[in-house]
Amino acid sequence: MPSSDETETVHAEAKLQRRGRALCFVETRVVTDDGTAIAAATAVVRARDAGEGNPLPTTSGCEGATPGPLAAVLEKAPFMHRLGMKIEHMDEGRARVSMAASEQILGDDGAVHDGAMLALLDTTGAMAAWAENGVGRFKASTVSLQAQMIAPPPKGDVVAYARMGYRDREMFWADTEVADAATRQVTTRGTAFYRITE
Repeated sequence: MPSSDETETVHAEAKLQRRGRALCFVETRVVTDDGTAIAAATAVVRARDAGEGNPLPTTSGCEGATPGPLAAVLEKAPFMHRLGMKIEHMDEGRARVSMAASEQILGDDGAVHDGAMLALLDTTGAMAAWAENGVGRFKASTVSLQAQMIAPPPKGDVVAYARMGYRDREMFWADTEVADAATRQVTTRGTAFYRITE
């Protein structure tokens, strides 16, 4: 994780690879100013009318209240601070991170922006990995992130829960879900792989 005084400009370019009747296949590439590739992603996107459907699942979450020794430091990181993320629990491979509705995360329609939802999903999974790994001078990176947005984002505060599914010496696999903080209905869920090394 970069220190609070390190900044770097990155550029993302998305390209539509194929469009079907219901699905769009998109490829995205992220590079630094000098053209160095730092991330790539593929997405399958389907627009749908939310309409009246089956009720959304509710999260079982984790109700612990142990932020852990890293929480206060991590919350000061510019990325987390700007989005208003608060680490509420971070212990024994589980994490809970909340994000209050604010102009930084809300889209034009008043709902939490998709990007903010995915940032919260990724960050909460990372906190579960750090909770499993413990304190120390380590380098960390998100190796892979897979997410499903199963319903439109909420128009209020959100909370994410993550738990470690598997780890080896340096790879961590976390399952995460993001829910409306008021109703606990899950609108986004996913799996992320993190690498933490000395």
